[in-house]
Amino acid sequence: MAPSSCAHVTLLTTSSSHAVHAGYTQLTAQKRLAATTTSGRAPKNTQLVPSPWTFPAPLALPGDELAYDPSYPPQSLRSWKQEKDRNQVTANRRTIYVAAPPTIKDADAVIRDWTRSPLLDAGAEGKLAQPKTEDVIEYLSAFYHPIPVRPLPTPFRLTTWDEAPPKKSRSAPSSVKHVALAHGTSATRIRVRTRPVKDIYTQQLNLDDVLDGAIAALPDDAYALLLLVHHDLYEGDDDDFCCGRAYGGSRVAVVTSARYHPGLDAAQGLREARSHAWPASRCADYVKQLCEEDGEGENAKRKRGKPKAPPANEDGAEPEPKNSPIRLAVSALLSPPSPAPTPTHTLELLYLSRFALTASHELGHTFGLDHCVYYSCIMNGIASLAEDARAAPYLCAVCSVKVGTAGLEWEGRESGAKGKGVAKTDLGKEIAEAELERCRRLRAVCERWEAGDMFRAFGGWLSGRIVELEGRK
Repeated sequence: MAPSSCAHVTLLTTSSSHAVHAGYTQLTAQKRLAATTTSGRAPKNTQLVPSPWTFPAPLALPGDELAYDPSYPPQSLRSWKQEKDRNQVTANRRTIYVAAPPTIKDADAVIRDWTRSPLLDAGAEGKLAQPKTEDVIEYLSAFYHPIPVRPLPTPFRLTTWDEAPPKKSRSAPSSVKHVALAHGTSATRIRVRTRPVKDIYTQQLNLDDVLDGAIAALPDDAYALLLLVHHDLYEGDDDDFCCGRAYGGSRVAVVTSARYHPGLDAAQGLREARSHAWPASRCADYVKQLCEEDGEGENAKRKRGKPKAPPANEDGAEPEPKNSPIRLAVSALLSPPSPAPTPTHTLELLYLSRFALTASHELGHTFGLDHCVYYSCIMNGIASLAEDARAAPYLCAVCSVKVGTAGLEWEGRESGAKGKGVAKTDLGKEIAEAELERCRRLRAVCERWEAGDMFRAFGGWLSGRIVELEGRK
């Protein structure tokens, strides 16, 4: 993959200028710190406030989710723990199962053909191998450590419903209105939507129906079930497509790789987004360009009226420290490995990284995590594929504490119950140690896949974060 000509010299840790016009202002440092405590009160030790060079603010660029909904309510650790619909991890229900994409028999080959976009050419980008389930599991095992992540033993199957079997031809797939998502002895009817011939995909499966099929297959000992698919998905009649969804209370999630194929980037207008994907999305010149293209000049300001000035942002004024996680991420991005990987291998890792990051986001919802508004975070809401590419891969300072708390629940250490709980100071130490171990495991995974830009950059960020966490011990 050709590198970007931009060196990303100046990085932005604050929100974009568009955020002010949209009405989004990052919560104060005190409120963000309070959001990491079970009491909801900020500790007096201000040194605990994370650096914006580790956890920068959401960009809230034109078209981003926070720009559309700048008043989305924050979910603190305290409110997360009190959420009635949240499921706790227990000793009998603590495993995350990942189901491979449904198998399809040769007799139903037309259903398999739907996973191939007619817009993919015969070039190198059109022949990429689909992400492997075992690689997604490896990534999620590190991301959600110490919670076990395992493959679902019994595979899903996609086959015909009770309609006439489709002909083994690409010319007549529109006659199929439903397919069956089978698991064991049960089957769920899945609606099929036909798209225009020149669309990205000709057929899409209904996401709500697929989620129903996943719920029916949830194992008794599962904390959550993630179903991977390669078919394009839609949620409602007005939706073009959907890359994933979770029913948090039901502990199931579905993620598709369909729109993440790098060979479709040009057709989906993602070439520029690819060159400034995270961490290059923090490039100040790039952010300025996107805001100017949206009309954030002086004329636009007069038309919209004078916006309110944002409150003073001490975090944004903090000078860049040496070897900050964000700078290390960009440096790693700009330092390709030697010997140089093949273009195909690099693109396949890009494909995998997009798929794995969305999987980690949707699984976060099964833990009760809402969309994050505190920092740039893997749990940010996403409004487009371009924003998806710009999104950070890590759990922020608030969301990381939630996942760390969930990881202690099944042992009873988090509850504070007599004979099981631990002192609050020890609990905080254990959560911090869990984050450190997660970072170490994730870095090992990223180092193995360093031929991929995102994995190499994330490995750089993790190295910086590990130094910070080790310095607190």
